[in-house]
Formats: sequence, C-alpha cells, structure tokens
Amino acid sequence: MRRIIILGSGAGGTMVAANLRKELAEDEWNITVIDREEQHHFQSGYLFVPFGLYSKEDILKPKRDFIPKGVEFVVDNVIKIDTDQRWLESESGHKYNYDWLVLATGCRIVPKEIEGMLDSWRQDVFDFYMLDGALALRKKLKYFSSGKVVLNIAEFPYKCPIAPLEFIFMADWFFTINGVRDKVEIEFVTPLDNVFTKPVAAGGLY
Repeated sequence: MRRIIILGSGAGGTMVAANLRKELAEDEWNITVIDREEQHHFQSGYLFVPFGLYSKEDILKPKRDFIPKGVEFVVDNVIKIDTDQRWLESESGHKYNYDWLVLATGCRIVPKEIEGMLDSWRQDVFDFYMLDGALALRKKLKYFSSGKVVLNIAEFPYKCPIAPLEFIFMADWFFTINGVRDKVEIEFVTPLDNVFTKPVAAGGLY
C-alpha cells in the first residue's frame, strides 16, 4: 500500500485529495489529509466580515464535510518534514510516513516583517485576510464616524489581487449608508504602477 499525504486542507488540498481519490485505487493507495484546524474557513468571506455582512458562523464549516470519501482526515500540527526519510513529525511527537507528499499549506500574514506594524497591530492597523483580523476590524469600523482610512498593499505576494479594491468599494458603500462618507477620507496605496494588474481593468477604474 502506497501512501500519499496532503498537508493542508484548504481549497487546494481538498481538490487535490478529491482528484487523486478518483484516479487511484483505494486498495493500492492510502490518501491522508493533515491540517492543524478542524474548521474550514471560507476565506473569500473575510472581506464581508468588517462591514457586518457576514458573521463568523457564516464562513466556518467542518472540514470533514468537504473531505471526499475514502480519504483519511487528521487534525494535527506538523512541525517538521524529513524529505530524505519521507516522514512528517507533529507537535505531539507523532510521525507520519509517506511515499508522496503534497504541500498545500497556503500563505499567511506576517506583520512583523513590516517595521513598526506590530506597534499598532489590531488597534489602528488591521488586516482582513485572517478571521481574527476581520473581526477586529469590524469592531473598529462599527463606530468609525470620521477620519482617514488607508488601504496599503504592503508587499507581494498576497492572496486575491482584487480584494483590496473590493474593500475600498465596500468601505465607500459602508460609510455612505451610515451617513458619514463626507467625513471619511479613503486612500488606496499600492506598490504597483497602476491601480490593478490588468491594463484593461486598470484603465476602467480611473
């Protein structure tokens, strides 16, 4: 029995597991998905949380609901990979042997890499790319009635290139319906030489 381990059960890892299970015989291939979290996060929904359109419950679902039949799902935090001996080690000391390993761990926010960002993190500096960040931003925006909102794309890469623009448009809508748009300045800062990566779309946004 050959063994495939997929590390990460987001959209990518789940789709890989489903496609491999369709193609590989269950009596010849064991497929295991390992993730440190039990809950699946609908990450596209984070964008709607700061404006009160989605709640935490709207974007969390049990990951086991999406793991295909015939695939083992393990909740564990892997801290070490030995590619020579082909095993993974978890925080609890458990070792998982594999023949093939698929890395589908995604990317994450690392605020400490930007000098000074941690000084006001989740107080006056926020993100909406993680659930706790989106929830913290919702608390801040709920009573924000005047001032300046700056959306700054600090560095590449980042997930979903259109999301910062969507946030700006939604912020404009949010402050408008709350009757304070004339008291709030919104600024968009990007390292790009244009407002968006695609020239046609960028031209239409000016």
